[in-house]
Amino acid sequence: MAAKNSRTNMKLYMSDFDTLPLETAHVEPSEEKERDAEQKEDASASTLSRLETTFARGPLTKDELFACDNVLSKSINSMLFLLPNHHIDPTGLLRGFKFECHAEERATVLPLSKEMFNLVAMYECKVPKTFSESRTTLHPHAMRIFNTQAEYELKLKQYIQNFDALESNSESHVPAAAPKLKTATFDCIRDEISSTRFTQQVPDKRLWRCTKPVRVGLYHAYVRTHKKDALEHKMFIVVSGCLNIACEELENIWQDVHENVSCKDFVQSEECHWLRIATMRNHNRIAYDVAKLLDLQVETRLDLDDPSKKQYMALGTTYSFKSDMYVDENDRVQIVDMGCFLNRSQNGILFEMHQNEGYWLFTGPKDYASTCAYGVISEKNKSVNCFPTKTLAFNAQYTVQNYASVVKVSSARQHTGILNLHNREHQTNATFYYFPDDVFMQALENIGLRRDDHTLHLMPIISYENA
Repeated sequence: MAAKNSRTNMKLYMSDFDTLPLETAHVEPSEEKERDAEQKEDASASTLSRLETTFARGPLTKDELFACDNVLSKSINSMLFLLPNHHIDPTGLLRGFKFECHAEERATVLPLSKEMFNLVAMYECKVPKTFSESRTTLHPHAMRIFNTQAEYELKLKQYIQNFDALESNSESHVPAAAPKLKTATFDCIRDEISSTRFTQQVPDKRLWRCTKPVRVGLYHAYVRTHKKDALEHKMFIVVSGCLNIACEELENIWQDVHENVSCKDFVQSEECHWLRIATMRNHNRIAYDVAKLLDLQVETRLDLDDPSKKQYMALGTTYSFKSDMYVDENDRVQIVDMGCFLNRSQNGILFEMHQNEGYWLFTGPKDYASTCAYGVISEKNKSVNCFPTKTLAFNAQYTVQNYASVVKVSSARQHTGILNLHNREHQTNATFYYFPDDVFMQALENIGLRRDDHTLHLMPIISYENA
């Protein structure tokens, strides 16, 4: 429609307008498609402007860009920071990132992990008092373990198989003394925990048995002394995994309520609070069992959250989460995947490598006045207050781009002590893992790592992995 010359009184009538020919208003389908494509590109560019790739290893793949756009498109107040271990996993999900949004956003925007509060915990084995004053090349129990390694491998294998027997309710394989308990789920939470969780200890409603870990084993490393005049040989028990049943329940709860609750209410819910603590307690109990199995000594204490008041557990030397979330002081919700928050970590940070390699322990400036003998790594950049805690495995969704920084691992070449049960796929197919190179280490330096601080390599003696 086009208007004729208007009168001075500015009052318009229908006769003031002429109908334009239809062919001038017609838009060709091809032009409409181009216009829609341009609008989508503009929207995608606006969304990806909130993507931070400073610490990425290199250019992103199309699948990674699409996944990032999908995460950021749900809220204009969200930001996404990629960690050096970013990739697409076999299920097509983006991994290795930190997500941030306003606390009052709907919980729909949260990129919730299926393995929330996945944790790797390290427990240092004590040196017996009779050996503490004498200088020994190896840990006093190391030679005993090495000389009878086959025996302890069998014990660890049987311990892991007990988890499978309990899960399948196979009475013939369950020891008679083993209690018939369910794994930890949200029905363990008492009703009064919501009002008292930050003020007093509230024990669980019922007893529960440990969840089978993804990886558990005995590791050793040489640690430089405080004066740097000698190396001490130490042994560690390491437990890695999550409470998979409780994690599924948390995801189901999120699916039910995400449109009706805020991110803050969900992240600070009693379910999330309990699950984070219960995962640590689960690993502590497993480490306590493994220490008894291998006749080793670790720091122990009574589990005060257990209703029986009889359950003992080990005390961890270092805890490094592989997925975590919290609400910061600026009322922003932060979620990290395949990483941990530096302001919630102390005494070094564990980095999970492939099973043959074990773990790397990145240390910070030593603080011998406290319990942080392996130091605390502080962030250089307040916007990226997280640190990667696991390497990546290449797959069909994320193929190898540069073989110079890749290691091929085949189960057929695993050394003695590596137990890989129920893993038939890896018996025939090798897996390619990213091996941190200089680009990766420089990214860690920009986050907060100092290369002057020692990095411990925890090598496996006896290790089990449920891949």
